[in-house]
Amino acid sequence: MPIDSPFTNKTVVFTGTLSCGLTRLQAAQLVVNAGGHTTDSVSKKVDYLVLGLQDASKVRDGVHSGKMLRAAELRDAGSAIELLSEDDFLRMLPT
Repeated sequence: MPIDSPFTNKTVVFTGTLSCGLTRLQAAQLVVNAGGHTTDSVSKKVDYLVLGLQDASKVRDGVHSGKMLRAAELRDAGSAIELLSEDDFLRMLPT
């Protein structure tokens, strides 16, 4: 397990479609390889929400996914969920 990974012992959730060519399953495996774990829903236990491309027909307000809205609610309540762009997520992975 990488000691210097920002994902070590962290929980990651993905929303939207990843444009880098990875499936969510492949991206989730990269998180596991970096010492973290993934889940499908946003809760107080989530450390990072990775923002992929949103399909406007599938999001609640035409812009934000349900996961993004839930993360915003939790952040407003004091949770430390960090929103990551797909590029930031990829940069944070151990090489």
